[in-house]
Amino acid sequence: MGEQLNSDNLVKKKGTGTGFAVGGILAMLVTTASQAVYPTFSTRNDAISTLGGVGEPTSLVWNSAIVLTGLLWLLSTYKLFHNGGRKLSSVPFYLAGIGFLFVGLSPWNKYPVTHTIGALLVFFFGAISCLVAWRLTGKTIGKISLVSGVLPFLAFFGGVDGLDNLLGTGGAERMIYYPILLWAIAFGGYLLNLENNQSQ
Repeated sequence: MGEQLNSDNLVKKKGTGTGFAVGGILAMLVTTASQAVYPTFSTRNDAISTLGGVGEPTSLVWNSAIVLTGLLWLLSTYKLFHNGGRKLSSVPFYLAGIGFLFVGLSPWNKYPVTHTIGALLVFFFGAISCLVAWRLTGKTIGKISLVSGVLPFLAFFGGVDGLDNLLGTGGAERMIYYPILLWAIAFGGYLLNLENNQSQ
């Protein structure tokens, strides 16, 4: 992948990590709050996307938050890779951001095909983004990126091979989705810290 990201790579890219960090926090908090206020919602049996279904009490807030998360993710991706000579490395980041937009703009019970494509983009390319970051960053955040990229794949294939029986389909899905969001928060903080060190 070439040289690691460092403070020199972030010149003229102020706030590069903000979109990743804020987007991850927003998606986590709104999902948690929506689950809490949704009548009869089961984290074991219900998919996360249930929160955004047409006619559901949480749909407007949850879908809006996911769209905003996608926009923030894409903005940070642009700042991170623009004119950086890493076009191939940027692809999974962009596809994951587009996936968030597809999910938020296409409720599962109205546009099931588009919604499913969006969810797969988030899950698959979000995890690959973590693995790309592992190759681009230092040792500490690199290890976090590696674990965050591997866990979704283990959870996905584990769901096929019995994890669904242990955690339910909803629980297994969260083992795919949450590592990506938590990584986005950590990676965003890492980038902001580099920016802060650069300005000193």
